[in-house]
Amino acid sequence: MDLPENQDQQVLVPDLQSTLTFHEKPLIAVRLANGDHGVVLRWICENLHLDVTAQIQRIKRTEVIADDLLYVRIQTVGGPQVMPTLLLRAVPYWRGVFRWKHGAEQWRIG
Repeated sequence: MDLPENQDQQVLVPDLQSTLTFHEKPLIAVRLANGDHGVVLRWICENLHLDVTAQIQRIKRTEVIADDLLYVRIQTVGGPQVMPTLLLRAVPYWRGVFRWKHGAEQWRIG
């Protein structure tokens, strides 16, 4: 998984972690201590058949939402893992950019 390039990047521990169903597949959502909510990119990208590494790079290059990409310690079956997480307020923008770049006729998301 794409870990922070900058070692000063803070790893957050969520107050709450939930597994939701998205397109009939699991999706991990978190609530952070400051009240923000986020979605772990790995599962949303896998559910949409997107390359997670490419999407992380795209988010980092998109100034409007780059600061909304956080690294969160997620509890998984294999133990805790630090995973890239996008704050929910950035998801509509990310989704819109994705739709625009790939064309609504090719990708029907949502």
